[in-house]
Amino acid sequence: MNVSVIVPCRNERLSIGAFLENLAAQKTGGFEWDAWIADGESTDGTSHQIEEFARRDSRIHLIANPGRSAAAGLNRALAESKGEIVIRMDVHTRYADDYIAQSVAAL
Repeated sequence: MNVSVIVPCRNERLSIGAFLENLAAQKTGGFEWDAWIADGESTDGTSHQIEEFARRDSRIHLIANPGRSAAAGLNRALAESKGEIVIRMDVHTRYADDYIAQSVAAL
């Protein structure tokens, strides 16, 4: 099973690093996941931070969101995602380290 996480963001320089660390630390119990982060043309370096993180973690993917809105970003991320299951996450939330696994179990 493969899970895709979709995340819209824009100008989240102060939050994106902690979010990415939290995401990368997810304990899934063996199934694979990837994340599609749609950046809405950030002007504060958010996309650079995501690119840097993605170089170290191949599960993380940065995609452009020229529409800038969260809805447009979610649609772009959903179109790119490959998972059988899709989970939305948000940059300003800190998730339990088994959030993805628990979401799949609840489904």
